[in-house]
Amino acid sequence: MTNITNRLRPGKSYEHTIFGLLTLEGFDVYHPIVDDQAIDGIIRVRGKGGELPRYFELQVKGSQTWSGIRCKVQKLTKQGVLILYCAAERESLWFLYEELAALFPARNPEWGDICLNKTHVAKYKSEGRDKPAELLKRICTR
Repeated sequence: MTNITNRLRPGKSYEHTIFGLLTLEGFDVYHPIVDDQAIDGIIRVRGKGGELPRYFELQVKGSQTWSGIRCKVQKLTKQGVLILYCAAERESLWFLYEELAALFPARNPEWGDICLNKTHVAKYKSEGRDKPAELLKRICTR
């Protein structure tokens, strides 16, 4: 295996894991064929009554540990959802793009702004950010 294959393999597996988990929770999730827009997926929320469906960009970042996850949040400015995935714990946390700048202020332009530790993870879990049903509730009421 080449070095680039070794680097890309875990990221793709994290994306597919999250797509599967979201689908099981009742989300409509779509995977772009071409990755030229830095969008890992699209979440479609059905419209109520005669309303048209709404779409949210989906970005997935993962690592074996929470502290290994890195993401540059300044680039995530459109209507969307960021999901962080810890493979060792098999857990995820979700965030809406518009919340990111306040939750993760600029830290390191080279490595990214997200640096999680156990305290951060516990705080976000207490807010329900580990529950996909809470995410669905939030984006359906927007």
